[in-house]
Amino acid sequence: MAENLKALKKRLRSIQGTEHITHAMEMVSANKFRRTEAMYKGSATYFAKIEELIIPLADEAARNGHPLVLNKEPSPALFVVVAADRGLCGSFNNNIVAFAANEIKKNEAAKKEVYLIGKKAKGLLTQVPDLTLRGENTSLNGKITVPDAMQIMQVIQDAYLKHEVNRVYLIGNHAQGGARVQTYCQQFLPLNLEEIKAAVKARQEQQPKEEGKFRLDYIFEPSPAQVLNLLLEEYVAAKLYNSILEQFMCEHRLRMIAMNNATKSCQDLNKSLTLKMNKARQSSITTELLDIVAGAEALN
Repeated sequence: MAENLKALKKRLRSIQGTEHITHAMEMVSANKFRRTEAMYKGSATYFAKIEELIIPLADEAARNGHPLVLNKEPSPALFVVVAADRGLCGSFNNNIVAFAANEIKKNEAAKKEVYLIGKKAKGLLTQVPDLTLRGENTSLNGKITVPDAMQIMQVIQDAYLKHEVNRVYLIGNHAQGGARVQTYCQQFLPLNLEEIKAAVKARQEQQPKEEGKFRLDYIFEPSPAQVLNLLLEEYVAAKLYNSILEQFMCEHRLRMIAMNNATKSCQDLNKSLTLKMNKARQSSITTELLDIVAGAEALN
């Protein structure tokens, strides 16, 4: 009985230590989530404004056949897959890798390449062994800065403009509130001007109509073509930055929820083990009392 009680105490201390760790990780993830969410909202506002500025120049881009909007052959194709550098966030990484593998296998391009963001994305290479690795970035650790995004964008854009790849697809997650995320695969390059117009129109319809609000007519200097070149490059970089931020926001949110569930499980185990330990202690005390009483009666 004493050995059993000792083992229960040791196990209880171990679970209490685990509870402290998971609770600390939950607090860290909550802090990272709030910080990333604030960055994402600011980035989304900037991204939306660039889209609005592109609309007046969309006809210019279509007329002159800008390389970033020029429709090309579907092969070769480059897939940019964004996952996490660490685990402990539920099925987040497994889902993104499985989804990416399925989308790449379905794609009809004769030649397929991949650019991996996040250490956990490397699992894709084992599921689709015939992929060509264009590049990888596994040092972000759940944080993305504008220079990081520009560096990744430069590799992707150079490959596209040099006709080394004709299609670029981005695979990631959309945050849908709570623990819900939606995995997506969308065309990143060439840019779809009609999708940009539709996104701007949808936002404008959601905004309350204001009486007396004037429509802005832009005067572009030095020329619409030069401004368009700068805007489209900025748009590509902002879109990539925004997408990676959203991915990391989902990662921190799901890790926070996973650590919260782990902490609750530890608390439940603590209660169960404490009850068992109290029963074992009570049984031990009762046995000792019975021994004392029996010894006293024997002496009489």
